[in-house]
Amino acid sequence: GTAAISAGGCRSGEEWSRVLRGNDTLRRENAELSRQLAESSRELAHAHQQVENLQQFDSTRPIELFAPVRIELARLTGGRDFDGRPGDDGVVVYLKPIDAYGDVVKSPGRMTVQILDNSDLARPRVVHVCEFHDPTELGPLWHGKFLTYHYTLNCPFPADVQVPAQGRLLITVAFVDFLTGKEFLASREVTLSLVPERAETVGNSP
Repeated sequence: GTAAISAGGCRSGEEWSRVLRGNDTLRRENAELSRQLAESSRELAHAHQQVENLQQFDSTRPIELFAPVRIELARLTGGRDFDGRPGDDGVVVYLKPIDAYGDVVKSPGRMTVQILDNSDLARPRVVHVCEFHDPTELGPLWHGKFLTYHYTLNCPFPADVQVPAQGRLLITVAFVDFLTGKEFLASREVTLSLVPERAETVGNSP
């Protein structure tokens, strides 16, 4: 009889321990659910506040006053040496979005650089195209120090690109503003610095 009582007491103790552990797990899960509910409530309240803020603006809010109305290519736009050998083997473009007040604005957008050889006006030839369409790329491309505000777009030429012997090229940039969806164009003629042996082909591997 004593053995049976002891065994029963042991089982009761184990069952009680399981109950305690289960209650502790339930308390932790309940605390986590309460935390998630509080966080969801804060996010919902924040979303409602955003909606209320937007509703306070009428449909004529002047978004476009702070968006670019044109773009400029700074005068230092031109040839660049990327491979460290004599002569330019690409171009660099300094792009400035300009707002309605004539100020440079850090406006995000999709940028396409077309480099054209128009030495033969009857048969212009595309030398190279650089695209900057990924929004995550834009931050590192922006320079806003020492009164210089612009995007810096580096466009090295791929191997065996043919350029005119005189090195003159037309750079045209298309900028599509992410805020308004408007497209702006700007062009600038540049002259590359080429050594004689590279006057026809640049971008070759050493």
